[in-house]
Amino acid sequence: MGNPSSFVANLGRGAVELKNAPFEMLLEDDPTKAGLGVLKSVKGLLANTTLALSTSYSGISGSLYLGLRNMSGAGMTHENLD
Repeated sequence: MGNPSSFVANLGRGAVELKNAPFEMLLEDDPTKAGLGVLKSVKGLLANTTLALSTSYSGISGSLYLGLRNMSGAGMTHENLD
């Protein structure tokens, strides 16, 4: 299936960005940049969540492909996919 540690790591990166970006923008002189920090952090969370989901989907679909291929008698392995 998909790689659970990669999934959690990507979600974690998004969560850290969601937490840190607004505070980094608050440290600048312009307080209106805090709103930009929130937008940047939400964008980072969405990007990392999308990456996590697509990576997981890729692993699942690859496993399904190999299972169906092996059931058909072709005997493919993951080394032969490339």
